[in-house]
Formats: sequence, C-alpha cells, structure tokens
Amino acid sequence: MNEISVINLSGELRADSRTFAPKMDIRHRQLMDNIRKYKSKFEELGLLPFETEAVEEDGARGIKYQQYALLNEDQAYFLLTLSRNTDAVVSAKLALVKAFRNARGQIATNEVARMEGKIARLEETGAIRELVQYATDQGSQSAKMYYVNITKMTNKLLGIETGKRDTLPADVLSKIGMVEKMVDITLRDGMKAGLPYKQIYELAKERSQQLIPLLPQ
Repeated sequence: MNEISVINLSGELRADSRTFAPKMDIRHRQLMDNIRKYKSKFEELGLLPFETEAVEEDGARGIKYQQYALLNEDQAYFLLTLSRNTDAVVSAKLALVKAFRNARGQIATNEVARMEGKIARLEETGAIRELVQYATDQGSQSAKMYYVNITKMTNKLLGIETGKRDTLPADVLSKIGMVEKMVDITLRDGMKAGLPYKQIYELAKERSQQLIPLLPQ
C-alpha cells in the first residue's frame, strides 16, 4: 500500500503531494488543480514550494514534466478538507497523521543519537589529545595527525563519506558512537599500560575492526 511521504526540508516537515493521490483514490493532476485553485489559501499557512520532475509515460513520446507540491503539515490537512470524506479520504487522513507523527519521532530519535554521539566524540577527542602528548613525549614529530587519522579510520570502517556525519540516521550515528567509545577505551588502556604510541594506535584500529561485525545490522 502506498504511504504518504514526509521529508525534512530545511528543518521543516513537508509532505509530497504525489503520495496523496493514490491514498485518496484520485489522479494527482486533479489534486494539483485544487492546490492551484486555492493557492492563496495554502500560502496563508506557509510557503508553498513546487517542484518539477521529469517522468516517462507509457505510450507517450519524449519526456514529460510533472509538477508537485511539498506541503507543510497544516497545508496537508487543509488539502484533505477540500475532498469529501470517502473511505479513501478518511484513510488518507489517518495515513497523514501517522506520517507526520513518525517523521517527528524519527527526528527526535536522530537528535538523541546525535547528542549521544557528541558525548562519545568529546570523550574520544580527550583520549586522542592525551595520546598526542603521550606520542610527542616519546619523540613523535607528527602526533597531531592522530586527530585526522582516527576520524578517517572510523569513517572508512563504517563506509561514511567525509563531511556527511550531520546527515546520518540514528542507527549509523549509534554505530559511530560505539566505535569511538572503543577507540577511547583502547587509547586510555594502552597509555595506562605504557605501550609504545604506534602500538596503541594499531591496537585501537584492530579492536575497532573486530567490533564492526558485532554492530547491529
């Protein structure tokens, strides 16, 4: 069954009008006609962004362009009030409530994971800072590279692109936190045991690699 799609657009939840039509058992073109007809009313409830997508239609020549709207929560509910309460429309209203509720829940989950990740990152950074001084005391001339090298190591192990951490979902953020906690513990244990700094780094790398298959999939 088709579900109403809700996305986070620049910090605001928006519903894709294309996913309304199947739930309401009407054509998307008819739905867009209603949005254009009452455009000024929709705009009283917030900005009304339109997007255009190239689509291929069976039996049609060339590429067709479909316009759709990204509606905020109030606009989405207003759109549904413009149709009489058939079984399909009632079902769409329920789906809309669930879609926005789930989207808000996901945002909250991601925020919690992001905060926990920041704490794990802060603790790991503290351990790296100690390792840098530890390695420098042992004669290293490039100990500060451990900040970059350990981050690159974590990203590589988890298949994360550089600079993408702020856009990651909660499950991936949780995995990052687990790896960073492992690094934190290993660095501190290694320094406490008086191991050579290079061996400590290799040990942190080895333990992180061993951790990856044990993480939730």
